[in-house]
Amino acid sequence: MSVDVLGSTFRLEVSTEAGLAQLQETWGRSLRHLDDDSLVSLQVGGQSAILPMPLQQRLTFDMTQIAMAKLAGRAVMLHAGAVSRADGQILALVTESGGGKTTAVIEFARNGWGYVTDETLAVVDGAVLPFPKPLSLVMHPSAPDAKMLVSAEALGLGECPETLSMGHLVLLNRDPAASLPELTPLQPVEAAWRLIPHSSHLWISMLHYKLWPVSPRRSRAAGPSPIATFGPARISSRRPPICHHAISLRCP
Repeated sequence: MSVDVLGSTFRLEVSTEAGLAQLQETWGRSLRHLDDDSLVSLQVGGQSAILPMPLQQRLTFDMTQIAMAKLAGRAVMLHAGAVSRADGQILALVTESGGGKTTAVIEFARNGWGYVTDETLAVVDGAVLPFPKPLSLVMHPSAPDAKMLVSAEALGLGECPETLSMGHLVLLNRDPAASLPELTPLQPVEAAWRLIPHSSHLWISMLHYKLWPVSPRRSRAAGPSPIATFGPARISSRRPPICHHAISLRCP
């Protein structure tokens, strides 16, 4: 079987029929029918008929890490969940692990929105890569690190369009002291700064001006070989920023 992970296709050679059926059900929306020698091939499973959850979690982690490494320098990648409208505009939900991304994504995607991802959001030149991976759910509140993978179909989540673009970006801030949800619009520069802890391969992406695309301005007094300095921000028309329409949501 072959699955798409952030634009990279993986051929999974599963050792048992039961394990194959298990992965096909879990990764249903990411299945691809391709036969190409250039695909990344991974051998999955051993003697057991079904794949234990730790092995499935590790497989998901490894594929995601390989795909992200291939995108380094070409994409902005955020630790975020995302859902989409029918027109392909997405709502990105950014926060740390345990901050409520998956819970919010499930709620949206059961009520008219399309499921895009619950963990990794990749944006390439303004286009969002769909990553409808199985969702990682906490099995019991007393053991937040013990998670299981559940397919989008099993959770009844809506499907997203094939073509996606950035819409709004929300930074979730869980605060026990908050009595009511509080929305605060953010300026693009502040949003970019606050996204740094939630970004992957950040410095490579910043070299390509994809997170906050300002153009370097050369110093007039520097002579024939000037040092590039960052002056007044000039928005690049080639790479639209992802930090416009950013909102901070403080909630209980």
